Amino acid sequence: MTVFSPRISNGAIINTVARFVQPTKPTTRIGGSALGVNDEWYNTTDKIDCYYQGLDWVSKQIISVGANVNLGTASTIAFNPILSQSILQPRYTLFFEKVDYASNIGSPCDNDNYWNIFLRYRVRNNFTTINNGNNYSGTIYNTPMFSIKSQGYVTASTDMNLYLNNRLNEFLSGAFEFEARKVGSPGSLSLMMGLSFRSVMP
Repeated sequence: MTVFSPRISNGAIINTVARFVQPTKPTTRIGGSALGVNDEWYNTTDKIDCYYQGLDWVSKQIISVGANVNLGTASTIAFNPILSQSILQPRYTLFFEKVDYASNIGSPCDNDNYWNIFLRYRVRNNFTTINNGNNYSGTIYNTPMFSIKSQGYVTASTDMNLYLNNRLNEFLSGAFEFEARKVGSPGSLSLMMGLSFRSVMP
């Protein structure tokens, strides 16, 4: 937790970073100048340390959830709901920051035979494709988060930088999950993944 000295005035700029302690999110620096990336705000309403990411205020705390599966050679498979709303405030939105993974793929695996990995939101048994910026009942990316085109053991990290437009209370009837889809006829896939995200302040 960031510790603010009571002698420092709200909005004071220290080492080029503005520091706020207040119940609502700042929209400008004191004096009306634009917020700077990495400005800090202690949200006294929810008792959360935040920083300005450039588009919005997000929590300093980063949450990571994981999933692992042996997919075999199925053409499409969904696995492991990865997020429970019980750990977050329903009125928050989310900022998906990055995904880390380790994979092991049998032969063949090349530019013609590979696996695509998606993040999607499932509402009961409804897997309809996204049709606008506010519909996450289905695949969140129309394109995959990443593709795995290398045979054998691979580890990697991919930046996502994905903001959801919906608040979490609009997601209470379903779950986020990963989905793997094969292109061509790749070898069997074993996959371990970790998704890192932050809360976006309302």
